[in-house]
Amino acid sequence: QDVFHVHKSVLSSSSAHFRKLFSKDNYLDIRGSSIIEQLDDDTTDLFPTFLDYIYPVHQVELNRNNAAALFYFGRRFDVKYLRLETRKFWQNDLTHETLASYYHDALKYQLDKLLIDVKEACAKEAILLSFTSESPILNVPSPALWIFLAETVGSIHSAHLSELVSTFC
Repeated sequence: QDVFHVHKSVLSSSSAHFRKLFSKDNYLDIRGSSIIEQLDDDTTDLFPTFLDYIYPVHQVELNRNNAAALFYFGRRFDVKYLRLETRKFWQNDLTHETLASYYHDALKYQLDKLLIDVKEACAKEAILLSFTSESPILNVPSPALWIFLAETVGSIHSAHLSELVSTFC
């Protein structure tokens, strides 16, 4: 089990969750003790990146590999600016090459906003491809194509999902 030592002023200045936890009313109950936030196995690896992001002296660059996890931490610990920045990042980064990866992250971290953005990006990509491709499936109207993809996604593995999204989105 990993232990992260973090100064409470950094946490409370960035996070409404920790600000409430360290408020005057709660502080008397927790003074001198450790705060334990249990992390899921899937998120423990990226928690140091989250801490680096909220520490003012560190510069963490958002990228495809950390955006969804940082949004997850922003939501979990109520860091509004982090949620806004990560969503803006992924909205600009959603392409047919990244859709499958973001879709996987949306499911992994249970991010409804990311899932919606992925669906919208996939529909836009399908519309663009339907005007430029000779493939008969791409001539299907985009809502029907999205329904097809949505129904198919649940029954295939991620490698096949990547191929499907790359082909049709």
